[in-house]
Amino acid sequence: SNGSLTGAYGYGDFTFNGPNGSGLGYSTQEYRIINGEAKVVHSRTFTTKLVAGSRPYTYTDVSSTTTDVHYQYDQLGRLTSAQGSSYTMSADGNSLTITTSVDQYAIINGKAKLVRSDSTSNSTHVNGSTSRQNMTTTYSYDSVGHLTGARGSGTFSSNDGNGNVTTGAI
Repeated sequence: SNGSLTGAYGYGDFTFNGPNGSGLGYSTQEYRIINGEAKVVHSRTFTTKLVAGSRPYTYTDVSSTTTDVHYQYDQLGRLTSAQGSSYTMSADGNSLTITTSVDQYAIINGKAKLVRSDSTSNSTHVNGSTSRQNMTTTYSYDSVGHLTGARGSGTFSSNDGNGNVTTGAI
């Protein structure tokens, strides 16, 4: 062995407890060695949150989120691109909502900065009603990477379960 770095992997787990719920999660990082340096090529965070109900061992809200970000580098180890996605499932006893998002990043001063997030949420309720929301949020930065603005827009539709549909813009 010549003392060269040949691989790296990171893992951490966590718990939290507070007035708005408690939960647990983990985070992993997968690295690739480029020019002798460990560079993150994939990062994943998974979180589960529970909000306790009024009776022991009951919960009023449960949610789970998985977020992934993938990074690419050139041969010199400079970050060239990043893209991400997330998946969230939440339930509160009256509805189930699933949200997916796709995130686009720009590389500014060697760092990945979120510039656009496209998300879709679909909800189904116990009374038979449904709703759908599509959102696009864009972020702007100055030349050194400081956030200078954010803007969001989208559409929604809902069905009350009796065939009455409402649509609109956000």
